Amino acid sequence: MIEKHGKLFNPTICVTRSCNLNCVYCYQKHKGTERMDFPTAKACVDEIFSSIPGSAYAGVLLKFMGGEPLLEFDLLRQVYEYVHERYPDVKKMLFATTNGTLLNDEMKAWFHEHRQSFYLGLSIDGTAEVHNHNRSGSFDMIDTRFGFQKIRGVNLAEGNFLYIIRSAWHILIVYGRTLKQKICE
Repeated sequence: MIEKHGKLFNPTICVTRSCNLNCVYCYQKHKGTERMDFPTAKACVDEIFSSIPGSAYAGVLLKFMGGEPLLEFDLLRQVYEYVHERYPDVKKMLFATTNGTLLNDEMKAWFHEHRQSFYLGLSIDGTAEVHNHNRSGSFDMIDTRFGFQKIRGVNLAEGNFLYIIRSAWHILIVYGRTLKQKICE
């Protein structure tokens, strides 16, 4: 077990360069078709977990990015299972930032089931008007209640959704506890 010193080893894996939106400020060439396969993801995970610098870290915060990471939802599930089976004694948390437009009931149920160790960051650009201007008119495609509603009678208030709200010069992350607090418990 990695000793708790408060710092998190914080690697990021890019699982796809594709995206379902066309945001005005995006740095990714989201028209690409590049995507990571599971053998490559496993190799990345093994390299990451074998590279943890001694006991200087309380655990691992493994982040996924894209394009839109939820385009590779099946891969995220596979990596989650692999990480938890292969590295059971390492404290870990997984995290992906999403535009939220692809979340369906199956995904919501899976993320709810794994809410103690897999978090999502929902990126929203301020008001609906600003968001729609910047992000392909996608505001109404996002279930902004996810994480604060009930799915099949299950209260998700203790859920796993971070809201990242961009407004002018501010980025506000609204959530009851930080990832660092959660992983160090």
